[in-house]
Amino acid sequence: MKLKGNYSSGVSYDIGDVVLFTDGFVYHKQYAGGAGIPPTDTSVWGKVNQTLAEAILMVIDGIGIANSDDVSPSDIPSNISDTAILLNSSTADSTKQFLITVDDDGDITATEVEAEGAGT
Repeated sequence: MKLKGNYSSGVSYDIGDVVLFTDGFVYHKQYAGGAGIPPTDTSVWGKVNQTLAEAILMVIDGIGIANSDDVSPSDIPSNISDTAILLNSSTADSTKQFLITVDDDGDITATEVEAEGAGT
């Protein structure tokens, strides 16, 4: 499968190409056919299953964000690293933070992060 982005009637797609159509659904080309055959034509195209469609839509959104002039460094979350996520406690009025990590077995650990100078 090759993601081709938004469908265009002037483009000739290959079997396996994936497009987002104006109806908001993601389709993949299953059979040969020339340019201009809309993805709603089931003799050539098929809908992608919901799980894959959601992943594809996230990729399309990410590409749009990356290509946008509206993105600034402040839009990028600062609580994420290559190995952990820093989250605030969900308890009302709590100021605690936790470092969330996952090991190779899939075990998740939440370690409380103490503020600098705390306990001194």
